Amino acid sequence: MGNMDLYEQEKRVAEYYATIGRVIRSTWRIRDTGELLQTFAEQIGLHFGWHTAAILLKRRNFLHLNTFYSQKVLHFVDESINLNDIKTAANDDQASINDDAADKMPLQKAAKADVITDAVKLEKAIQNEGKLASFSVLSDQTVKDPSLQRLYWLAIPLSNRDEMIGVLLIGREDEAFDSCEIGIIHDLAEHVALAIDNVKLYEENEQLVLEEERRRLARDLHDSVNQKLFSLSLVAQGLRMRAGKENSVVQEGLLEIGGLAQEALAEMKSLIWGLRSEEDYRSAAELLKDYAGKLGLSLNMKPGENMRLSPRIEEALWRIGQEALNNVKKHAGVESVEAEILYEQDRVRMKIEDKGRGFKLSAPPFGTLGLVGMRERVELLNGSLEIRSEENRGTVIEVELPLNEGGKRKW
Repeated sequence: MGNMDLYEQEKRVAEYYATIGRVIRSTWRIRDTGELLQTFAEQIGLHFGWHTAAILLKRRNFLHLNTFYSQKVLHFVDESINLNDIKTAANDDQASINDDAADKMPLQKAAKADVITDAVKLEKAIQNEGKLASFSVLSDQTVKDPSLQRLYWLAIPLSNRDEMIGVLLIGREDEAFDSCEIGIIHDLAEHVALAIDNVKLYEENEQLVLEEERRRLARDLHDSVNQKLFSLSLVAQGLRMRAGKENSVVQEGLLEIGGLAQEALAEMKSLIWGLRSEEDYRSAAELLKDYAGKLGLSLNMKPGENMRLSPRIEEALWRIGQEALNNVKKHAGVESVEAEILYEQDRVRMKIEDKGRGFKLSAPPFGTLGLVGMRERVELLNGSLEIRSEENRGTVIEVELPLNEGGKRKW
């Protein structure tokens, strides 16, 4: 290599690392996994000028894609693949690749390989030319670009503390990545993995504090309010047995008191269950589906079950949805509910709908306390709440929350 070629190579490497520095600095103050993934995808695509950039994050046995940068636009989706299927899938062509040849990054045939699944199976960087079979939504974006002649994909596993935590995916037009570029992008992947791990540790610490407060509150509710409600129901039952049958007014009053005490007791148990969250961090959609099952409701969750948002946003959607499901169970007279969680670049929307009895908005059958609680949660996050209902035609509750004010996007 001549002096001029060496100079150009060193200049290119220096420019790459300077760009990596700008990308990393853009994420320094971020303390939310979702916002971090969004920022990385956008900044990598913008600063390097690549066609597509995405970070797929591992959660339990799944690899999730919630956001990616393509054609100078940030896209939001809800896609996932099962990692167990990847690990057990037979792939004779990939198994026969020699390690030395793999280090030279040969282009794999698109018809037989997928860079994402192969990167996961082989635990190394893989690149190819063509479509992606595992996350077709990424390939679909390239079809929409009429000027695109050819796209090369590079997938690099993200690892931290000897565990794979995700995959960095890059798509570039016209030419494959050479060995020098791949080495530099490996360094970028290490920075991305470290940043993700740091933010996760921060979030886990916050979650531990929240969990401890929830446990304390659940204990207090159980030891005080719960026991008093139970005692009240027993007192009402005892007085009703002692009251003469001829005094129908007293009998009816005590029966109603006992019934209300039992109903309040059931609601308190439900509330305590809600406070005792599972050890693994579940999305609002997952919590709502579980809760609906406990109420005996069938919840049809449309797109959004795998969406991940900041803890404050998740908490608000979960509690508002919980109140909505309680009202359906008590007043709608139906056993099925439709729900969806959708988000755009700067906001998330949750819609819960039933085809039940409905009501006059001026006189909701469940009183105003529940509505006040919903509105307070929404207002705290600078969002909006809309309730639509007609008698015998059902009820719709729609919540819209901004992601750049009250909470940030999460995986």
